[in-house]
Amino acid sequence: MGEVHIVPSGKVYRQIFDAEVQLVRSLDAARRRSIQYGIPLDSGKIPLVKNLDPLSRGMLSHRQQMWIEGMPNDGITENPVFYRETKISAIEKNKETDEEIAAREVGSLTDIIVSEKTGSDIIQRVSQRRQKLHLEELMKLQKELADLSRDLEPLYLEGGETLLKKLLTSDEKVQQLFKKIESDSDLVTFTIQDLWKLWDDVIQQSLQRKEWIIELDEALKKLEWKRTKMVKDILKTYTLSLEKISFLVPCDVHRYIDKQAMMINQAFLANKRAVAKLYINLIEANLKWEKSLRLKWEDRVQDWKTIQRESFVQKLNGLKPPTCSKKEVHEWWSSFQHLNEEIDSMHVKHMKQFRMLYENICLECLAEIDKLREELLFSQVCTLDEVNYLVNHKLLPLAGNLQRGIEEELDHMDINCHLPMSNPWRSWQSEQSCKVNFSISSCKEQLTCGKSMKLASLIREVFFR
Repeated sequence: MGEVHIVPSGKVYRQIFDAEVQLVRSLDAARRRSIQYGIPLDSGKIPLVKNLDPLSRGMLSHRQQMWIEGMPNDGITENPVFYRETKISAIEKNKETDEEIAAREVGSLTDIIVSEKTGSDIIQRVSQRRQKLHLEELMKLQKELADLSRDLEPLYLEGGETLLKKLLTSDEKVQQLFKKIESDSDLVTFTIQDLWKLWDDVIQQSLQRKEWIIELDEALKKLEWKRTKMVKDILKTYTLSLEKISFLVPCDVHRYIDKQAMMINQAFLANKRAVAKLYINLIEANLKWEKSLRLKWEDRVQDWKTIQRESFVQKLNGLKPPTCSKKEVHEWWSSFQHLNEEIDSMHVKHMKQFRMLYENICLECLAEIDKLREELLFSQVCTLDEVNYLVNHKLLPLAGNLQRGIEEELDHMDINCHLPMSNPWRSWQSEQSCKVNFSISSCKEQLTCGKSMKLASLIREVFFR
């Protein structure tokens, strides 16, 4: 039979091995059947008696008895030596060659091979052990990925809770600022410069909140990058481990790991979309918060102007009519006309400055539109047709509405500026209101703030709708 070897795993290899065993056994049986009983004639020994017929006379057969009784060289009695040589020559003639023996042995093999279970079950036991180790490694892989997510989850929650605490602190500070102008009695003590300073403090809080939102976004992106790197290392480690176990061939192992990596990549993409959506929602909420505070502040400024106007009217009501001569009245009228001329020149000067500032605002809006168009084309976020559609149907109409509102506001201001010329009382009242409300520095601050609010609403209209 020869040595016993463990054949490779697999049904095909097992069938080949069983066929070889059956073939060797059949050949051995055929060889055993071809062996002749007894000792060959050319061995030099006395041949075995194959015919065991009972002897009729004594111990010698009939042929042996005739040879003993016969005369030497009588030509009738059989010569045993001659008979031996004759049989040996006949056997030599009929002796088969190696090729004939091989052909006869092959021909004597069975036509149908019946497989039978031979050998030990070591192959099955090795396969079962590898399968067990393979499943254990897969369970370890899933457990390690779950542990990674569980360890990183508190870091995400910690960043959100920290931002929430900071926003609550900022809300308290802003509420403290608006408490200073909450009542009319406190509002009377403020000047227009104090009100603008209060609004500057609110703007600083808004900028600080925006910085906190950006910091949270960067922290979440770093956590996602860290998670991606750790998952990559885990998949590499378990790929080598599964290849070493060899329950599956390497190509099947890589196919399984690629499938797991694809599912994990989908989860990563969903996380990135969620982080981006969170950033957009926080920025939008901050803009709405700032807009609501701006409206509240403007209402209080308008209330302050109303209070100042009413206080001034009450002071006028306490004045007595003047007792003077015609000359004094003429001098008063001349000074009044001179004052009207100064007011008119001041109105023209301020209206010119207003128009220049508003024109600069419109030009800056158009420049921002061109800049945005170039950035979209350069970053290839949109195609040329999409960019043109966005500019022509979204941005330019917004800029047109802004310019139309500015023109209406300028016309309204121009009409109000010409009203005092027809009424001396309105002229004198306009002079006092100009001293309060029409300082060029405050006008610039109002225009600058209005520009920032309109630009902010324009950007919000583009990016968040």
